[in-house]
Amino acid sequence: MSLNSHSGLTLVGYYGYNNLGDDLLLLSSLEILDEINYKEKIRVTSDGNFDVLLKFFPKGLNIEKIERLPLKVLKAIKKSKMTVFGGGNLFQDETSYRSFLYYYYLAKTTLKQGKKFLMMSQGFGPFKNSHANQKLDNILRNSNTFGIMRDKRSFDYFRNISDNCSLQTDYGPYFLKKSGFFSKNIINEKDPELAVIIPKSGICFENIVESLKKIGIKRICAISFYNHHDETKRKEVEEAAKKFKMEIIEPPYATEEIINKIANSSIVISERLHGVILSISTYTPFVWCNNEKINNFVNSFDPNCQFNFISNDESIDQIIQNSINYDYTKISDKYFQKLETTISCCKDTLKKLI
Repeated sequence: MSLNSHSGLTLVGYYGYNNLGDDLLLLSSLEILDEINYKEKIRVTSDGNFDVLLKFFPKGLNIEKIERLPLKVLKAIKKSKMTVFGGGNLFQDETSYRSFLYYYYLAKTTLKQGKKFLMMSQGFGPFKNSHANQKLDNILRNSNTFGIMRDKRSFDYFRNISDNCSLQTDYGPYFLKKSGFFSKNIINEKDPELAVIIPKSGICFENIVESLKKIGIKRICAISFYNHHDETKRKEVEEAAKKFKMEIIEPPYATEEIINKIANSSIVISERLHGVILSISTYTPFVWCNNEKINNFVNSFDPNCQFNFISNDESIDQIIQNSINYDYTKISDKYFQKLETTISCCKDTLKKLI
């Protein structure tokens, strides 16, 4: 089979697992492809609850679901003209070195077949294994590798190896913006007595809830972005809130309701990157659990925005107060401006490589 007989592309990500951040990245990736009038086959990797997302897909796209089993994805790559990693930090070994190797071999196979490999809205790391860095460097050195990076640290890493990259931002909320989710009414309607907490690893939330109570928060809404995985952690947050006699607000699960709850809260405490990104998108104050991925993203917009904490941080009172007093207009406006350039960059790059 000659390269000219290949058609379409393979879109790779951790899609369809009821993880709001990853699902938004998928929807925004598809929105971009629809807007450049892409008509060829789009092979999307997903083992999860893919069908729930189908109602949001642009009507004109030719989408085929591919199971994430390595042999099935490699078969899809063989049929395609190019491979696209659509959003996230897929090159990392924090989850496991095995996870890194999965994505590494998909990229390596693409390049070995002489095809283009594009990373859109991607970041790198964190890495624990030095072999992961070495393998990533080999991918980045290939002249057929291109990247649209979502944070400055990842961009600098790539740029030291190759010029085939640009510094942009995470485009997860683009689908929401196009769908009209970020109305001025939603953004301006803040409830001074409501806080949203988005848990992940299950740090001790008692100090945080106690600090929130000191600033007049009376209601807590704990939201699971990764529904099944985070559900136990969400309940731990609610137990902490009950201890301080806070009212527990039933968490929403529909995307629009989650956005509304974040937008209406007076502050968001997040362990997940897209909790921070959606806070920025709705001009909502936020505080985050110290995390390399979130640190890199926020620092790309304002190095002085240092509202991160470690578990049981004794200074959490001051961190929350500093966040409440911070003017989010500048960082939020800057994010939306960068979002527009990111989408334009993705479209131009796709048109060039297809």
